[in-house]
Amino acid sequence: MSWRKPPRVNFEEQAEYRWPFWKLGLEEDDLFGDLYERFNTAPLFIQDPDAFHHDVNEIARQSLDKEDFYSRLQRRRDQRLDELKDMQDKIGVFHLSGYTRLTPNQRFHRLRLQRYASLDCLVAFCASLLSPNEQGMMPSLGQHLPKFRTAQGPKRAPQGSSY
Repeated sequence: MSWRKPPRVNFEEQAEYRWPFWKLGLEEDDLFGDLYERFNTAPLFIQDPDAFHHDVNEIARQSLDKEDFYSRLQRRRDQRLDELKDMQDKIGVFHLSGYTRLTPNQRFHRLRLQRYASLDCLVAFCASLLSPNEQGMMPSLGQHLPKFRTAQGPKRAPQGSSY
């Protein structure tokens, strides 16, 4: 499930998205069609456990049978997802209108998250919120994975930077 629809691509005008589909007996549009749905999406929790329990409890009390229960849950799921999408859009408008304490780098990652709603963008946005520690060292996932460490060692934040 994604918050956004897959991109619409004109392969004639956007050559960067061309790929050798014919070798595999596929169609060019499969890139952001079936392939995108099957291999580039993952389930994402819509609500925290307490909120989900509240909805299930409320709907179970109103439902006549299992079929009615599932139908009502599906409608509530769609409602909650629409609420999330709407709130994300409203927060994005506030950010664009100057109601933000984000640095330009953080705003960039926030806008990418709004546009693409991918896990990659979510991780990049969360990482942009991290700041140097007391010694001025920037966080690095590599510091926890010795085999990925570079010879340069951990990065230091530039003087006066506001990561």
